[in-house]
Amino acid sequence: MQSSEATRPAEWPSGNWRTLRERIKLALAAVFGAVVMFVCAAGVVVMLDEGSPQSAKYFVLFGLLWVPILAFPLVYKPKANGRLAPTERTLNGSPATTIEYSSGPLTVMSILTGFVSLMMGLGAYDYSLEAESDGYGSTVIFAAIALFFGSFPLSYLLGRLRRGYIAFTTEGIHQRGWAFESFLPWDSVMGVSAGYQGFPMTLIIAYNDEGWRRRYTARLWRIDRIPPTPMMDIDYRKIGDDAALVHAFIVEQVERNRRPLRR
Repeated sequence: MQSSEATRPAEWPSGNWRTLRERIKLALAAVFGAVVMFVCAAGVVVMLDEGSPQSAKYFVLFGLLWVPILAFPLVYKPKANGRLAPTERTLNGSPATTIEYSSGPLTVMSILTGFVSLMMGLGAYDYSLEAESDGYGSTVIFAAIALFFGSFPLSYLLGRLRRGYIAFTTEGIHQRGWAFESFLPWDSVMGVSAGYQGFPMTLIIAYNDEGWRRRYTARLWRIDRIPPTPMMDIDYRKIGDDAALVHAFIVEQVERNRRPLRR
């Protein structure tokens, strides 16, 4: 395992990525989630004892909903694990050296939105069985919410949302975000800098937008954004490898391949 402390940029804080306040918030959220799940478990027992399995299932689902809620901050964070594992692939017919994003955050978000969709879908079905005239209005509302949240895991399965990567080819740099694609040719790349906005970032900056290609792959769930200016920003909360080692790797790739601006 490589040591990443020596390669950590000066712009990033040393030590743990999370502040004491953030760690306290996570601990309180975990305690609250445990209480909610305990209450839901008790609710299941009470509903079954009263002969109301229809209500019991909502307690089960709401309790399970807290599993991905509590898991998300554990997977969506920068890593200092000493791991750097670039892979080789073929991208648009050219060999590419690639740093993959972590699959954890999108998977957890898909599970979370899937649970919400399931709860709302069951609610829509149960309301549709009601004899009262307002039952159908509630059915439509719950069904619409179910379809909205269900579109997230569907977008993930269809590839509209993807785990993402940063790839280096002889032509330039390709970035696949969760919801977009971006490409910068080497002729446009000016350099690399480290940034920090509560989390570590690498910024790949271009001279201009000549040759900069970008597009969104998701219409509804644009959960990450293309920068407004010609550049790429790499958010290390989305990457499973060591943030400092990946930053050093990107700097090396850019310095080796970029072409000075011709005046």
